[in-house]
Amino acid sequence: MKRPIDKAGDLVAFVGGCLIDGSGGPVLKNGSIVVKGNRIHSVGPSEAVQIPDQARVFDISGMTIMPAMIDMHVHLYWNGEPNLALHSYKESTAFRAVKAVAYIQRSLEAGFTTLRSGGEVGFLDVALRDAAELGVIWGSRVIASGYSISGTGGHADKFPPWLYRTDEVRLLADGPDECLKAVRNQIKMKVDWVKFHASGGVMDPFSNPQLQEYSDKEMETIVNEAHARGKPVFAHAQGAHGIRAAVRAGVDSIEHGFYLEDDIIEMMLKKGTYLIPTLVALRKIIEAGEKGGIPKESVEKAIPHGEAHAASFRKAYEAGVKICMGTDCGSPYNYHGDNAYELYLMVKNGMKEMDALVACTKRAAEALRMKDKIGTLENGKWADLLVVKGDPLKDIRVLVQKENIKLVMKEGKICLNDLTAS
Repeated sequence: MKRPIDKAGDLVAFVGGCLIDGSGGPVLKNGSIVVKGNRIHSVGPSEAVQIPDQARVFDISGMTIMPAMIDMHVHLYWNGEPNLALHSYKESTAFRAVKAVAYIQRSLEAGFTTLRSGGEVGFLDVALRDAAELGVIWGSRVIASGYSISGTGGHADKFPPWLYRTDEVRLLADGPDECLKAVRNQIKMKVDWVKFHASGGVMDPFSNPQLQEYSDKEMETIVNEAHARGKPVFAHAQGAHGIRAAVRAGVDSIEHGFYLEDDIIEMMLKKGTYLIPTLVALRKIIEAGEKGGIPKESVEKAIPHGEAHAASFRKAYEAGVKICMGTDCGSPYNYHGDNAYELYLMVKNGMKEMDALVACTKRAAEALRMKDKIGTLENGKWADLLVVKGDPLKDIRVLVQKENIKLVMKEGKICLNDLTAS
């Protein structure tokens, strides 16, 4: 793993590439970008962009330049281990935090400069975010959510009491009063988003993905308190009852969404609720199965939902639901650095290539409330971009094959570079 190659501050120009700006609009077959400091100074057709004499120039003819990608759902204390419960018991939170530094570096070098954490133990993601911002470590930008709030016996209450380590604390909340306190505890610990579990899930020994786990009142309490404190909310929600209640309560995004019935989709459209489908997570569990070391009960829970999940994704896409890319990276056989495989699955299930790119750039930035900073290549925005060998609009798999990622820039710093400048 290499440290960032450059410090922001130099004038850098990228000239002559196929330019995808992330907006979903027309592609420039011959585009150029000038970066000054940590921001995009000018961008447009090559003939219209003036290249300063002192700029370091990268000729990217025959390659694609596009916004750096955003993964809206990762877990930084895992990295594809098949038995998450056993793994969590065997390793301390401190040890997993050290390994997580490598994970955010792998994702950065794969072209993902921004990761929204889907819930971590020990506020590991908050620490990673702050350390990266201070320059103590390098890696993708982390949007932190701290612990996932869960009811007793719910999906985030994964293990029997005798399996808990003394250095881990569960954030369990039952009833509106405890839910209120849980949200306030998260805010005290400086999370960016608040997450809770509206339904059961797959990777625990006892919950049911089809069943709603929090009452409507509990969900409303969580959402209302978080919003009152300026924090957006996302909900793990797989079955229709949990999804419907979470959307009704006003969550900002739904994670997974196995069973999206027509009335739910209509409500999501009306409320502007984002969907983060994480298609890769369920697929990997089903593919690996018990032979891959995944617990039997998790495999048995996953198999019945695979077709419904893909069908719900297609229905939501066709209806115009706002979809962002998220991987659930860290879940079994779902490795950090392989994030772009989700884009392939989205396209395979009917999404147009351009829409898939928008889902991991512009739309994800909008969902994160960072559209003024990242997500598109526009003058004045942070210089988060990548240069790719090949054209992802012709074959999205060029982003999956990491050898095609030739240069990654985060806020004007070149973090990976296989190109030569003049």
